[in-house]
Amino acid sequence: MSYGFNRPVENQTPVDVVHNPISARIKSLQFGIAQKLMSAWVRPTVIGDDPRQTGLDTSQPVCYVLPNLSLADLLVTDHACRNAQMPAPVKPIAGQIISEDKAFFYLAHREGRILQRPSMRAYSPRLLRIMTTLRTNTELDIQLVPVSLFWGHAPDREKSILKTIFSDNWVVTGRFKKTFALIFHRRHIVLRFSPPISLRELIDNEPDPQLQLRKLRRILRVHFRRQRQAILGPDLSHRRTLVDTLLSGTLVQDMISLESNAQKLPISEIEDTARQYANEIAAHQSYSVVRIMYTLLTWLWNRLYEGITINNIERVQSLAEDNEIVYVPCHRSHIDYLLLSYVLYTNGLTPPHIAAGKNLNMPIVGPVLRRGGAFFMRRSFSGDPLYKTVLDEYMHLMFSKGYAVEYFIEGGRSRTGRMLQPRTGMVSMTMQSFQRDPSLPLVFMPVYFGYEKILEARTYVDELKGTPKKQESVFDLFSIFKQLKSSFGRVNVNFGDPLYLSEFMDEHLPEWRHVKEIDREDSFTLGTLLANELGTRINNAAAINPVNLVATILLATPKQVIEETRLQESITFHLRLFQAFPYTADSTITSLSATEIIDKAVQVSILTRKNYRFGNILSAEGDVAVLLTYYKNNISHILALPSLVARLLLTTNQPSSNLLIAKCKQIYPYLKAELLLCWQLSDIEQVLGELLQAMASIGLFEINQHELILPTGASSEFAALDVLSRMIEPTLERYLIALSVLEETEKLSRHDWESSCQVIAEQLSVIYGHNAPEFFDRSLFSTFISTMIAANLVTEELKRQPSLNELMHMIRGSLNPAIQHNINQAVSQLSITTPG
Repeated sequence: MSYGFNRPVENQTPVDVVHNPISARIKSLQFGIAQKLMSAWVRPTVIGDDPRQTGLDTSQPVCYVLPNLSLADLLVTDHACRNAQMPAPVKPIAGQIISEDKAFFYLAHREGRILQRPSMRAYSPRLLRIMTTLRTNTELDIQLVPVSLFWGHAPDREKSILKTIFSDNWVVTGRFKKTFALIFHRRHIVLRFSPPISLRELIDNEPDPQLQLRKLRRILRVHFRRQRQAILGPDLSHRRTLVDTLLSGTLVQDMISLESNAQKLPISEIEDTARQYANEIAAHQSYSVVRIMYTLLTWLWNRLYEGITINNIERVQSLAEDNEIVYVPCHRSHIDYLLLSYVLYTNGLTPPHIAAGKNLNMPIVGPVLRRGGAFFMRRSFSGDPLYKTVLDEYMHLMFSKGYAVEYFIEGGRSRTGRMLQPRTGMVSMTMQSFQRDPSLPLVFMPVYFGYEKILEARTYVDELKGTPKKQESVFDLFSIFKQLKSSFGRVNVNFGDPLYLSEFMDEHLPEWRHVKEIDREDSFTLGTLLANELGTRINNAAAINPVNLVATILLATPKQVIEETRLQESITFHLRLFQAFPYTADSTITSLSATEIIDKAVQVSILTRKNYRFGNILSAEGDVAVLLTYYKNNISHILALPSLVARLLLTTNQPSSNLLIAKCKQIYPYLKAELLLCWQLSDIEQVLGELLQAMASIGLFEINQHELILPTGASSEFAALDVLSRMIEPTLERYLIALSVLEETEKLSRHDWESSCQVIAEQLSVIYGHNAPEFFDRSLFSTFISTMIAANLVTEELKRQPSLNELMHMIRGSLNPAIQHNINQAVSQLSITTPG
C-alpha cells in the first residue's frame, strides 16, 4: 500500500504527477479501511502545546512534515488531526492557488531495494512544487507543521531483541517493528505537533532557491533531532562503555595516580577500586524495566489514589528539547522518584537518572531501581578522594551528554513535613560540572509533591513519638500492599519556576566563565545561594489541599476538637485569604468547598466525625493527632506572614498599619531564612501593605486611615483571626528561647548555645504537648543564630549588640505571660546546672 507516498527523485526540479483514476480509487479505498482500523485501535498521546496556540492559523494553508516515509505515521497523524479538529493531512491544501491533493510531505525517504535506508538526498516533489508556487506568488504563505511520532518511546541501550521489536529508539522505526508496536504499544504512541514554520518568511530571507531548500532541510533535521532528544533522552551507549569512558577521564586518571603514590599500591589495583566505585554508582536504565514499572505503577496509583493532578508540565516539555534538565523535587516519601518518573513518562518525556542513597541498594529492590534509572551514592565520602572524583566524573558525564537527572537537595526525606534546609553537595557538583562544559544549557526544574495522605504515615508517627529511625528493608515493600484498601486521596505534582544555571551564575559570579576553576570560598557561597533559591522555588509551588488545610486549623484549637460549623467557617476564611493574597503564581489551592474539604478529611481518616444532638463534633484521635503536625508543615510557609500579622495585631496596643509593618519587617528575615519564603527583603514593606489590604477585604479587621480596628470578640471574624494567629506561635517561642539563653549566659560557645536551646525546647514541648519535632530541631536554632549574626545583632564572638534588645522585646510581647514564664524558668534552671 503506497497511498500518499512521495517517491525520491534524482533531479531537484518539480515533476508533474499523472494519476490513474482506477488506481487512485483502489488506493483511496485501501487507505479508508486502514484509517478506520487505525482509529479504532490506536490511542496516541498528543503532547505539547496546541499549534493553534503557538501561531498556527488554520484558515490559511497548512502542510504537515513527517520525518520519515511511513504509512503508519501518516495514519496516526491523520487520526490525531481529526480528533483535534485541525486540517487533515490527507486532504487537499486549502487555497485556490495551490493545487495539491494532500497536505503533507516526508523529510526523508527510503533508498535501496533491499535495505531501504532513510535518506535526505532527494527533496519531496510536493515540497518542490509548493516552493515554486510561493516564489511566483509573493503574497501567498504556507505554514509547515513538523510532526514527531514515537512508538513506545525508549532510550537506546544495549541491543535486545524484545526492545528492538517493541519500542522506539534512536534507530528509525521500521515496518516490522511498527507492526509489533501497533499490537503491543497502541496506547503508548506519542505524537507532538510543533509550532508552525512560515515558508514565506524563509523565501523572503533567502533569495537563492537551492539555499532555501537546504536551509529548510537543516532546520527540520535539527528540529526532529531535538524532539527525539526531548522524548527519548540521549542516544545512550552500553553501560560498560559508559564506565570505561568515565575511568579514562583525565581527572579520574590523575586521582588514580595520586592514590597509587599515596597508598604505595600498583595503579592496576587502584583502577580496580575505581571501577568498583563506578559500577556501584552507575545506573543501568533498561526500557523493559521502565515499561514494566510503568504498568505496575499505573495499577498501584489507581488503587492508592483518586488521581494525580499535574500542574505546569508544559514548562518541562518546552525545556526538554534544548536543555539539560535537573529535577529538584521536595522529598516527602519513598515514592517521590517513582511518581516523578511516572508523570514524565506519561507525558512523553524520558525518565531521569535519579540520585539515590546507597541504603536503597538493597537485594531485589536495588537492581530494579538501578534499571529504572537510579544511580546510588554514599551519604558521605569524606576521606575517600577517589570515590568523590569518580562520582564527580559520573555526574559530569550525565550532564554533558544531556541525561535528565534528578536529586533531592534536602538530602533525605522530610520527617516533619516542611522543606528541610537545602544541602549544597549535589548543587555544587552540578555547578562545577557546568563550568567545565557550559555548551549545553542547564536548567533546574523545582517540583513539589503534595500528598493528601502519605504512605509512610505509620513510620512517621513512630518517629515523631521518639522511635529511632529504622534501616530500610526489602520487607518494607510489602507494607504498601497492606494499605491498598486505605484511602490516600489525591496527589499534586506541581512543576515550579525553572532556574537557568548560566543566568544565575552570571548574576552572582560574573567572572565564572573566565576562570579555570571557581575559588573554593566562592563556590561554597554560590552553592549556598543556589540551594536556598531552589528550595524557595520548590516551596513556591506548594499545593494547599484539604488535609493540610484542616490540619493547620485543627492544631490551632484546644485538644484538636472543633464543632463542624466552626471548622467550616474557619476553612472559608482561609480559602478567601488564599484567593485575596495568593502566595505565588505557582502555588495551587484546592477547588473544593468547605463542606467538601471536611468530607475529604474524614474520608482519608484525618478527622473523626461524631454526631450529637447539638451538632457534629470533629476531632483527630490517637496517632492521627501526632500526624497533623506533618501535614500542617506542608503549608506553614504560606501562612507564616499572615499568621505573624494576626499575632502582632492581637498583641499590640492601638495597632496601626505603619507600626505593624515595622514590627513584621524586623522578624521577617528570620522567617525567610527558616521557611524559605518567596518575598525579597527589599520588597517586604510593599508585600505587607498588600497583605493588610487583603486581610481587611475579607473582614478580619478594618482599616481606618492607618488605624487597624479589630472585630468584636464574639464574631466569626475574630475567631478566624485568633486561629490564624496561633500558627506562628511555636516559631516565636523558639526565637525567644534562643534570645533568652544568650541573655542569661555570659560566656557561650555556638555549640553550647544551640545545644541549650534544643534541650529547653524539648522540655517545653513535653510540657505544652507539642507533637512537633521541628520545635526542638537544632538546625532551626542554628539558622536563627546565623541570621542574627548576618544582621549584625550578634557578633561572630556571640556578643549581643544593643539593637538585639528591640527584637527580643517585640517577640516577648507577642507571647502570653505564661509562655514567657515557662521559658524564663527553663533557661534559668539550665544556666544553673550548666558547667562554667
